[in-house]
Amino acid sequence: MAPNGLKIGIVAVLVMAVMGLLGRGQHAASAVPRRTSPPRLHYQIDVSRSRLVVETHTTGLSTMFGHDHEIGARRFDGVVSFIPGAPDTASLELAVRADSLVLLDRDVSERDRRDIERTIHKTLDTAKHPQISFRASGAKVELVGPEVYQVNLGGELYLHGVRNELAITAQVVIQADGLRAKGSCRVRQSDYGIAPISFANGTVGIDDEVTITFDIVAPARPQRGASAASL
Repeated sequence: MAPNGLKIGIVAVLVMAVMGLLGRGQHAASAVPRRTSPPRLHYQIDVSRSRLVVETHTTGLSTMFGHDHEIGARRFDGVVSFIPGAPDTASLELAVRADSLVLLDRDVSERDRRDIERTIHKTLDTAKHPQISFRASGAKVELVGPEVYQVNLGGELYLHGVRNELAITAQVVIQADGLRAKGSCRVRQSDYGIAPISFANGTVGIDDEVTITFDIVAPARPQRGASAASL
């Protein structure tokens, strides 16, 4: 049987050897560079070159007295972001000032224009719900041409104090100086507690479902950490 001193010495050597191996393992692990994904690029929407339009459709007998209307947003802000080389990581934040919605039709009198816009703002209760917003992250993407993608983006629309899921489709072209997205989606007003708009003492009615179309231009001005402003 080995003396106690010898046992202690053997144990000490073993402990030192194990610690040395652990130390070399930790050093080797720390020497391996960690893989980091490229930073997201953020592109601020150029409102002056972009369009956001609500297309309404007349319904029933009212088609005898009216026609379809186009309502455009004058004040909105938004950010598109994605990881370079991975378009399926695309996200979108969009904020619209509700009282900036105006009638785009040219063949109406100024009086009718004011009446229609007043009715729109009253129906949306813009004083109580001043902002409309849409947020989405993650997308299903299909390459359909050189730097041209068909994108299905699911997100959440906040309108008239109600949040609902909403899917939009768009064709996105990525260029050296930025990107451009054109697409559309359909929204049922009743899903957001909105009674379909009517004009001319109810003689002209608007269908519950409206179509939102957009043509968004976002220059290549990466802004890390950018987000849609609160209008």
